[in-house]
Amino acid sequence: MGRSVNSRNRIFAITEEGILRTEAADSSLIEDP
Repeated sequence: MGRSVNSRNRIFAITEEGILRTEAADSSLIEDP
């Protein structure tokens, strides 16, 4: 077991409001579980 592809494909991003969020590093790898 390990982290899923969706979980590994995440980076931190700061919004314009200064909120820390995660987003996809490579959107072509995203799968809907």
